[in-house]
Amino acid sequence: AWLEADEPPEEKAAGKPPAAKEGAPAADKPVRLPYDELDGIRCWSAEWFRPWIRAEVAALREKGKLVPKDQLLKPPAPDRLPVAPATAVSDKPLTPVEIADRLRASTVLVIALNAKGHDNFGAGFAVADDLVVTNWHVFGLRPELPDVVAVDETGKVLPVTAVAAARPEADLVVLRVRGKLPALPVAAKPPRPGEELWQMGHTHMSLWAFTAGMVRRYCVENYVPDGAKKSVDKVVMDISHDVSKGSSGSAMVNDRCEVGGVYYRSRWYYQDESNRISAGEGNNLVLKDRYVLFKRNMCIPLRSLRELLGLEAGPGGKRK
Repeated sequence: AWLEADEPPEEKAAGKPPAAKEGAPAADKPVRLPYDELDGIRCWSAEWFRPWIRAEVAALREKGKLVPKDQLLKPPAPDRLPVAPATAVSDKPLTPVEIADRLRASTVLVIALNAKGHDNFGAGFAVADDLVVTNWHVFGLRPELPDVVAVDETGKVLPVTAVAAARPEADLVVLRVRGKLPALPVAAKPPRPGEELWQMGHTHMSLWAFTAGMVRRYCVENYVPDGAKKSVDKVVMDISHDVSKGSSGSAMVNDRCEVGGVYYRSRWYYQDESNRISAGEGNNLVLKDRYVLFKRNMCIPLRSLRELLGLEAGPGGKRK
């Protein structure tokens, strides 16, 4: 459920390159920042983002400020990291605009890439000022993409310095970053079917896109985890939001901006020429000659996140 580019996109010849803005990386040719601004609103550009982030990461790599992924993965991280609960954002319901503003500040784009320009994206969110939660499949796969950083909504690049905790079987990981972010509080109780939730991520490079929806139901799904060979049964939270690749690892929050789940994958239902109805998922799903009936989006339930952060005891275990 991450967005991937097997080959770097072609750079468009646009005549004379724009003058470098303050904060742009030093290079032979100026690289423009990946956004413009309109009436105080940051307007991100997917087209400008990749050249910019490649230049930023190359500069960090040259200065020796990146920790390669193989070093981040050794030794294996603990499966639980006690985290002090973040301060509540509000004691009363927030407006959608207020929720969007708070989510934007706490949501990052997590990217793994290499010097050749290959990359994959996902989303993440802060649970402490230097701790970001995302999906394991956003970070832990693809060893050929050794450089991992987070980018906040101001355009600041935060190198990942350690894996603070990881549960690959739950598709969750906590990354320690070099920088500070406003943390989101974690809900004490799971959202119920029918409850409204909000989300911010980077679906198909729609950077920091805000969506609203509700919990449809909780159910058990059988699927093959990324990088695995065998299928597993997993309890998931089924949501109605318009999300897809690029938003894996994004927080689902309630009207007090408390995290109630983590988006991680989609499943498509389609009908082919013989009127057979099937389901498919994954990055290589081909829908040629098929009619898409609908798409379901699934989240990791709150309990798994609370167990990872030491806020709740796991099966047969004790809260640390």
